[in-house]
Amino acid sequence: IALSGPAAPAQKRCGFEARAMAVWFLFNALWFGLPLAQYCFLSPFYRQSVWTRLLAISLASAYPLSWHLSLVVLPSSGASFLPPLLGISRQQLYSAHKLVARCTVFWAVLHAGGQFAYLIPSGSLGSSFTLAHGENLLFIFGLITIILMLLPIATVAALRKRPSIQPQFRGFHRTVAGLALLAAAAHWWPFALLFCPAVGVAA
Repeated sequence: IALSGPAAPAQKRCGFEARAMAVWFLFNALWFGLPLAQYCFLSPFYRQSVWTRLLAISLASAYPLSWHLSLVVLPSSGASFLPPLLGISRQQLYSAHKLVARCTVFWAVLHAGGQFAYLIPSGSLGSSFTLAHGENLLFIFGLITIILMLLPIATVAALRKRPSIQPQFRGFHRTVAGLALLAAAAHWWPFALLFCPAVGVAA
């Protein structure tokens, strides 16, 4: 359908964003649904109680969370040259970044919340965050990641238009987001492999 007239750019932009959102939510459903089905139907452990089912949800949410963390930085790292290559405007690229960022926070909260929901009833919450065992670094860096995502990143991003925050927002956002990604890679080391697209775009 050819678009013409003053409303054409706005209609074209809305159509692109609607299609992109639909495709993105489809990928989200696959990234989450397939691992969840595997945990719930192929492993008897995750069917033992409500808490183990919450653990299955938490572990399944780690898959879309990993993809979101690896892809959320692409629009910002390639903002200077990606729009013409993709045939979209710079504003559409930033809109994609915001959409992926919101989904990232959702999956992070689901992942961390499910972990806490399992650890607290099992009585292993305190022991999971001690330095007595090297494997506990997984939980420690996971906690650091969710704290950085919810407090400095998500909260400041929501308040970015305030006059006191706007001048320093971009530098602060990039610095803390970088720390959060490093903490996420320390939390789960294979995630470092998912950095390859972002590293390539930034280079």
